[in-house]
Amino acid sequence: MACCKCCCEAGANPGVCCGLPGSQTCCRDPKHCCKDQLCCEESETCCGTQESPVCCESGTSCCGPGCCPDEQLCCEGNCCAPGECCVDGSCVACDCDPPCSTENCEVCTEVSSGVFDCVTSCTGGQVCCGGVCQECCGDADCPEGEVCVDGTCQSDCDPPCTGCDVCTETSPGVKECVSSCTGGQLCCTGVCQECCVDADCTPPAGEVAQCCDGVCKNTLDDTGFCRDADTGECYAATFDDCGRANQSNTFDLCSCPPGPLAMQSVGLVGTQLKALLSRIGIKSSPTCSCNKRAKIMDENGIEWCEQNVETICDWLAEESAKRKLPFVRLAGKALIHLAIRRAKKGNNK
Repeated sequence: MACCKCCCEAGANPGVCCGLPGSQTCCRDPKHCCKDQLCCEESETCCGTQESPVCCESGTSCCGPGCCPDEQLCCEGNCCAPGECCVDGSCVACDCDPPCSTENCEVCTEVSSGVFDCVTSCTGGQVCCGGVCQECCGDADCPEGEVCVDGTCQSDCDPPCTGCDVCTETSPGVKECVSSCTGGQLCCTGVCQECCVDADCTPPAGEVAQCCDGVCKNTLDDTGFCRDADTGECYAATFDDCGRANQSNTFDLCSCPPGPLAMQSVGLVGTQLKALLSRIGIKSSPTCSCNKRAKIMDENGIEWCEQNVETICDWLAEESAKRKLPFVRLAGKALIHLAIRRAKKGNNK
């Protein structure tokens, strides 16, 4: 033991002694010391029990006291033989009639209780090529401009095409990388779009343009989002409507512009609650009942809101259901109480 410890701790890459007394070995990486008894290789997995540890090599996985090849089923700690299924905790012969075709990559699988059927073993868009699951069998399985090489789709141009370019036959026997973007589109990180950044957009005279998710929008033709300087609320509006309402308002064509909750209306619980909901991405719209109920809360005052927290929470739950959003009542109440506290703080100023 002393010799193992001495050897392990020496040098620039110290390790740990792994194993039972008298049969210890030096494990350079403590993570590979399986159950403090057996030193596994980097590619192996520690399996088995504390009394009988085992290192499962690559291509196998833990199964009860030992290892099981990845292509075979582990059934309640037992490794089923090829062609066997796990039924009620036991390995039994899969009963598919007619037998499954290995040429078509089929395996006999229990699809429901006591019912077996042939199911493809290929996943993730793979195709079966003579009993082997691969990305492609031939060029026809690959996107345009790519060829199938050893079961993998690769660019047929040298060097391979990048970005939005595709390998195209530009003349008989000649292939070159050609952009797939058309109609004045730009290539933005491998995707063809109308614009990548705001500078790619040309607005009408006297207007402003923004690139929103690859599409150009401008203040003359498009509706954007207005942040109300008084309430902190963000709502859909044209640039003219946003500016005319209050020149302190902020406008954005793509999404709600950031902005602090202003203090002019802090004494209004409904206004406060709308602003808090807006901050977590739940926006009011002209057709929802949010504005009407916020107005009721503002008009009835702080004391009424304190006495009707359950009613207000029911309103939140109802609106969440309409929008198909998850709702936690405890969190809803916490948000209401926060709105009340902020309203009280504003009244004390």
